[in-house]
Amino acid sequence: MWRFGNGQFASYDAVAEEKAAGDLRRWLGYLEASLLKECAVVVEKGGMTTRRWLAGTETPSIADLAVCGQLHSGFMLYVDAEMRKEYPVIVEYYNRLLAEVPEVKYLYDLDGKWAEVRKQPGTDTVA
Repeated sequence: MWRFGNGQFASYDAVAEEKAAGDLRRWLGYLEASLLKECAVVVEKGGMTTRRWLAGTETPSIADLAVCGQLHSGFMLYVDAEMRKEYPVIVEYYNRLLAEVPEVKYLYDLDGKWAEVRKQPGTDTVA
């Protein structure tokens, strides 16, 4: 995350925060659209199948594992309850990956530690 570096939170910079938040929303929007496209119901010769993972595979691939790791940090530190409402497909995908792969759940289960309200580093002020 852009707020954290060298083992500590950086000083708040409104310009950097706004730019990084815009970048994050752009990439989350791209992932949401990709998941809708890649994990949607697909008509094939034998009927309909559902692609459940990014690479269109029957089981999670390295692509899913890489994305899960990044989502974990975002959900824990920045993507609060209000923002998660904008990306329901991503939240469902993350939860499905944890539910279906015990090793992933072991590494990335937030165990109720989702960011609920985003706060400014070093303050009690809600962003």
